[in-house]
Amino acid sequence: MSERIERLRSSVDGTLKTLEARAEALRAHFRLTKEKRAERINQRIQALCETLDRLRAEARRRQGLASETKQKFVTAVDELKVQISLGKAEGADLLDAERKRIRIGFRNFEGSVARLRAQTRPKVDAAAEALMHQYAHARDALNVELEAAATRLKEEARHCGAAFQKRREQLTERAGTLQQRLADQRKRLAQKLKQFESEAKPGVEQIGKALKQLFA
Repeated sequence: MSERIERLRSSVDGTLKTLEARAEALRAHFRLTKEKRAERINQRIQALCETLDRLRAEARRRQGLASETKQKFVTAVDELKVQISLGKAEGADLLDAERKRIRIGFRNFEGSVARLRAQTRPKVDAAAEALMHQYAHARDALNVELEAAATRLKEEARHCGAAFQKRREQLTERAGTLQQRLADQRKRLAQKLKQFESEAKPGVEQIGKALKQLFA
């Protein structure tokens, strides 16, 4: 029972963290200047590139891996780094196209990794798994940032002048409120492990719905 509760707690906590990151990014992209928003995206790209570089270095130093296997992995890393190098997507449509291209890059890279891991088991150890977790975290952080940027651009296209400023203030406040609710929910989750299955999970679902409806 304790293991099941821990797995569920970890799953709910992960969901809360993801939703909280989305709310924080939305609030930032409606609150910050264009330069600061671009800086946030570039930081996420840089963090992902650094993780990919660590993965590439780990593959190269591995003993017992065939040279061909190593080269395939290095090629997959390099191709993904090209995919995530954003151009100047000034409009919502252009950014959506960039996001689609990046999603394809992630899918191709992860497919390559899955095939290579199947070939190298049981040589994949805890260190390699930890690096893949870091990659997943950096990938998700970039996805969240691009989603927030796209939402900002779409709202800006729908409204203009004073109407957009009013809308921006409303959405910034609503995103901030959601962010605080999520932080409070995570705190309660940590305090109520035994009761979280009945109390926290419905709360997460409600907040998730609220986040989806934020821009309805």
